[in-house]
Amino acid sequence: MKKIKIIKNIGCILGIVISMGLMANTGLAGKFPTKPIRVIVPTGPGGSTDVTSRLVASVVHQYLGQPMIVMLKGGAAGTIGMAATMAEKADGYTLVFGTGNHTSIVPHVRKVTYDSLNDFIPVFKVNNDPYLIISRSDRFKNFKQLIDEMKANPGKISFGSNGLYGNGHSMILKIELDAKVKFKHVPFKGGGPAIRSMLGGHVDTAGGLFASAGTLGRYKNGSVNILGIAAEKRDKLAPDVPTFREQGVDFVYQLWRGFMAKKGTPQDRIDIIVDALSKTMKDKTFLRLMKAVGSPPNPLHGKEFKNMILAEHKQFGAIFKQVGVTKK
Repeated sequence: MKKIKIIKNIGCILGIVISMGLMANTGLAGKFPTKPIRVIVPTGPGGSTDVTSRLVASVVHQYLGQPMIVMLKGGAAGTIGMAATMAEKADGYTLVFGTGNHTSIVPHVRKVTYDSLNDFIPVFKVNNDPYLIISRSDRFKNFKQLIDEMKANPGKISFGSNGLYGNGHSMILKIELDAKVKFKHVPFKGGGPAIRSMLGGHVDTAGGLFASAGTLGRYKNGSVNILGIAAEKRDKLAPDVPTFREQGVDFVYQLWRGFMAKKGTPQDRIDIIVDALSKTMKDKTFLRLMKAVGSPPNPLHGKEFKNMILAEHKQFGAIFKQVGVTKK
């Protein structure tokens, strides 16, 4: 009941602030932006990327002078939305709100009509969440127990992922390479269904985020164990959980969510968007909304954002090359 009330409260707050956004000041004549900015989200409705984009849009109008209008264009692992952005003018009035999955994973395993590294300008990262490997608390106590059992029973321990060559599948490919083990991979249509299947005992382990299917709450009440976290350092939400690097697996992956623009977008317009988003990240209403969904802002922009994407793209390229994945 408490969770339902929180969701309803967030919905009410969003309704109010979005209405305010539609009445936002249109700005000075001739000064960018003079009309609403469309934000293409290359995912389905209700997921963390969709929710985060709408939370940003509900507040940023106060600093941008125009509303951001979220448009969902999911399908084909995000390639439809990314391609749709490329079909628009490079004028700053159309942005894409994507993730590392769209820039650093999908281009290695699918034939796409764009260059994710050179056809888009990384504008602003809003937040990120580390990827986790999870099990029921009565199944595995820690990562060592998981690996020991996998070595004793090659290919028998199952892992539920959010899809073929998605975030979770990519994670276990790296675990398999470094720990010299083999999972029984079971892809699902999303991280939530994978975790629920794990909770029901249908798969042994699953991949996800702290916010996936109530993982953080279940970890705190002892019903699930987080066996490893794909972060540079331990997370304050679960400080007792070792990183993968601490456990012999060289894998770091934070599922980031952020804005990108089509190559050729004027830098002065990007600067205006960055300034408005930077102010949004400090806004009390926005911080309260992000806290409610369990994913505080962790902003990054400019060269730092670009370099993060380049390193991430290189990491996944090496993983897929080692396991012999080819584009389809």
